[in-house]
Amino acid sequence: MRRIATFSVKKISTQRSLGLSIILGACVLAGASVIPVHAAAPEEPIIVKGPAAQRDRNDWDESIAKCPSGTRVVGGGYEVNQSAHTRLPRTAIVNITANHPLADGSGWRIAAEDGDVGSYAMCAKP
Repeated sequence: MRRIATFSVKKISTQRSLGLSIILGACVLAGASVIPVHAAAPEEPIIVKGPAAQRDRNDWDESIAKCPSGTRVVGGGYEVNQSAHTRLPRTAIVNITANHPLADGSGWRIAAEDGDVGSYAMCAKP
């Protein structure tokens, strides 16, 4: 709460009191007024699916989902093709070795040992 003024008066005439009330009331109203500003609604993030995993230089299966031009990665993840590496019914056995955004913020990287994986990037305008 904003304090406008503190003062002490022993005797004030009715006319002067009314004048002070009007001035103080106007100050309070001016300080308490709110001007609405309509901000643009944020755009929905764009979900980009990377290509099927390819062998990288470390013999890992790697997939990189790249954000469209003018956007930056704000999240990401991966999927595993269960039919490719299933030892028990509905159980995929894959060792994920990397799951992170690219250092420059342009996409998401997933890497796995012997895994059929794909990457996803969630991208938004900065």
